[in-house]
Amino acid sequence: MQCSVCNEKEVIKIYRLDKVKFQCKRGHIWFEDYKDNGGRHKRPYSYEIQLEDILFPSEKEVYKKLLDDIEKNNRFYNSVDPVSKAKSFMKNCNITEKEMLTIFRKIRDFEKIKTNTSH
Repeated sequence: MQCSVCNEKEVIKIYRLDKVKFQCKRGHIWFEDYKDNGGRHKRPYSYEIQLEDILFPSEKEVYKKLLDDIEKNNRFYNSVDPVSKAKSFMKNCNITEKEMLTIFRKIRDFEKIKTNTSH
């Protein structure tokens, strides 16, 4: 899938009750219909959104690297200050500060949304 406006290949797909929402990494948003409304998309079994659903493909790779690093170095990450953690993440995962912060912001925002909708 790619954006019809800018040809960006990094696109996320979110299943909503009424339509399928797409967004490219450059911010273009569009909606497409489900098959029962004349579109080409099959309705999902669930509309519940997971964190991975809001990550672009390149962000999913960074997220996986972070999770793998946390699993491998759990004892270290449980015992050091946040600055040391950040430096270690960037070094061990070969990611930039911007990439790391983007993922952490998305995790924070996702958790806020999940907390607000569960009440």
